[in-house]
Amino acid sequence: MNPYASHLRDRDPFRVIAATAQELADRTAALTADAASRARAPGKWSVREIVCHLADTEIAFGFRLRQALAEPHHVIQPFDQERWADRYGAYELSSALEFFTAMRRWNL
Repeated sequence: MNPYASHLRDRDPFRVIAATAQELADRTAALTADAASRARAPGKWSVREIVCHLADTEIAFGFRLRQALAEPHHVIQPFDQERWADRYGAYELSSALEFFTAMRRWNL
């Protein structure tokens, strides 16, 4: 079973997915650039890096969804999130959030 399904409780998955971008915007609005870039512990990602990762995974999800719908018997290809994360230092939180929001709208 889906290990994340329990986090939905009784909420409609589509509504949760549709609300995620605004929820992220609300939760990060008051953060300074320094606060957004500060990891809470060694080896952990900062808020900015997490939002960058969400933007990346939204790309991957959209691509995988389109492939699954278009190609019979499609095999989903993995990606190395740590390799993708190597470039997160180049992105600002606001840019990552804008990109995530646009991709999420497109995927919905």
